[in-house]
Amino acid sequence: MGKRGKFFYLGKKVEEIIGSILADDKPNSSILLIGRYGFDARNMCKAEQFNYNEENGKVYSVKYGNKVKLNFMTAHSSKGLTAENVIIINAKDETYGF
Repeated sequence: MGKRGKFFYLGKKVEEIIGSILADDKPNSSILLIGRYGFDARNMCKAEQFNYNEENGKVYSVKYGNKVKLNFMTAHSSKGLTAENVIIINAKDETYGF
């Protein structure tokens, strides 16, 4: 997808938020990415900023590499868990959003 597609902008926004977290927190911060559906991680990783390993649920940032530990879960599977930092993906009022 080109540099103007919706997944590119989603990836850029998540990357920007990660940068803010790293600036405020210590390096090697862990961040939980929460989506409504499992395909939210795949969609975000259609952007060039991230890679997704479906086997272990890990999302990798191209820009920040090992400076940040990213983990993706659906809202349903993350119930009852806590995390230092959380980013909600696809928080839109639409069919597949929250």
